[in-house]
Amino acid sequence: MGEEDRRIEELEMKLTYQEAAVEDLGALVLDQGRRLERLEEQMRRVTGKLKELEEGAQQPLPKGERPPHY
Repeated sequence: MGEEDRRIEELEMKLTYQEAAVEDLGALVLDQGRRLERLEEQMRRVTGKLKELEEGAQQPLPKGERPPHY
């Protein structure tokens, strides 16, 4: 095998490796994107619940009603 053939084979092997690496990284990016979307949705829900709790805590007790610890 000549020097040129050896170099071509080496380049083909490197290309094959890089193609596989790009596919793996693409799958990883898709997975991370899905995870990020789920986390953002969870954050929206938690933020909404926190706002509801804050609003409920700011409402005064009806006149004559005692707090639960009395």
